[in-house]
Amino acid sequence: MPERKQVKMPSSAPTRFEAELERLRLRFVKGLNARISEIESAFADFNAGTSRSEALTRIFFEAHSLVGIAPSFGYGNIGKQALAVEEVVKRELKASADSTKPDELKHAVMALLNILKSSAQSRVALLPTNGE
Repeated sequence: MPERKQVKMPSSAPTRFEAELERLRLRFVKGLNARISEIESAFADFNAGTSRSEALTRIFFEAHSLVGIAPSFGYGNIGKQALAVEEVVKRELKASADSTKPDELKHAVMALLNILKSSAQSRVALLPTNGE
């Protein structure tokens, strides 16, 4: 077998990558408050009994997007709890009105909101103020 040559990356490549990753991470963190508001609004609609399936769909959408993106930026705890919410919402959407478990949904959603709020607050001091 021929010997493989090691390719050297330019020294600036990791730095640029890391800078871009941090920029995207900060953008994600900045967007957490909007996600929190959407989940809270959808959960309030669900509790009010108005358009319950639409409210569940909104919660599912937010949770599903967090499952995919949060771990990429080092927020595995958000991803895990978002997955739990996603699974509960799936069951709620399949269940009939008389067989729902609102306490299970409430617990999962509140746990996710707590993690999101904590993550948003813990990073707020690190956010750049240049309007990015």
